[in-house]
Formats: sequence, C-alpha cells, structure tokens
Amino acid sequence: MKRFAKFVAVAALALVAAGTSFAQKVGDNLLWSSTTVIPAAKLGFAAKQVTGTAPSGKKALIVSAEKNGNEIDFRARIDFSAPVQIRGASKIIVEWEPLDASIKDKGGMPINFSIFTLNPEDNKALRAKTLDYAKRGEDKKSIFMKNGNDGFQGLKASWDLTADYQAWTDTSWDSSTKKVTALELYSYLGGSGSASDYKGIAITAIRFE
Repeated sequence: MKRFAKFVAVAALALVAAGTSFAQKVGDNLLWSSTTVIPAAKLGFAAKQVTGTAPSGKKALIVSAEKNGNEIDFRARIDFSAPVQIRGASKIIVEWEPLDASIKDKGGMPINFSIFTLNPEDNKALRAKTLDYAKRGEDKKSIFMKNGNDGFQGLKASWDLTADYQAWTDTSWDSSTKKVTALELYSYLGGSGSASDYKGIAITAIRFE
C-alpha cells in the first residue's frame, strides 16, 4: 500500500511538471479539492489560515485578521498545485460565516474577490506540455467587487464574472486563460485597533457556477 501511495504521488508530480491542468466541474467546492494548497501566512499575501469548524458545524477554512501597515483586513487565499481549468462559469460563489458578533449583526461585510490565472505564455507552454509550473511567469489577476454599498456581501457572497469585474486589474475573466492558479478573498476592516480585536471568518465553500 505504501509503495502504491508513493507511486501515485510521484505520478501526480510528473503530470504537473509536464504541464497538465485539472478540470473542475462548475459547482465543485474548490476549497477542498485534490490540488488545493493552503499557503502559510505572509503579510499582504495571506493571513493565518487553519482548517476548523464553522459555527454551523461545517468544515471550514478559519481565517484570522491581519494588520498590514495602517490597515486591518481579512485576506484569505488558496493556491493550486496545478492549474485548474474552469469552463462554462458565469459567477463565483463564496459561503462563509462570521466569528465576530459585530459582523454577524450586520449580516455581512464588504468583500473583494480575486482570481489568478495563467498568463498567455504559460498557457501556451501548458498546451505544449512544457510548462514548469513552479517556475512560471507572473499570473494574471482579475478582481471582482459588487457594485454599490462598498461591495457589501452577505454570507453567500456572489460575484458575476462579467458585470462585477474591475477594469483596472490585469485581465478580465472573459479574456483570461481560465486556467486558475489561486483564489483570494479580501475585506478591509479599518485602520484602528489591532488584528486581535477580531475572531475571524469561517469559509466553508468556494465554487464557480
């Protein structure tokens, strides 16, 4: 059994090195996919994140607040060990639960969501099966914010991949390679106080629809 598990792991790494992408069906929860990687905390990249249980009892990614300069925010991020190919999607959904009473009382908070995708040159290498995923160039980034009310989102956050795209970012979803390398959720909490004033949020699902 151990020998078989080692073979599977080596085979998976070989597929990534050769430039293979993993197709995900619309509706799949990418938070717990076979290629999902939860990165270590790094200021301005990802806050402290641990696997835990949401107030509802669901398995969740528990995200702490961080202080970056004069800003306090929630910054959640998941990476993928190989590019995830998404087809036929029109929106991105995030289901989450607040651990802070103040956020729960408001029924939500302003949230931006970012999707990182392969750049065109790396996508070309992927098709040619020559992509070295660990040494790829700079991924393209699409940022989405709900229009009006500072991007306020309830506990089932939803962004339209066309209408809610922000034109000042690297690329639109519609013109991107649609080979996803990472996903990021960001919420600005203010500049006063400290990150420890917040208990965090519990993300239970991230999926394309």
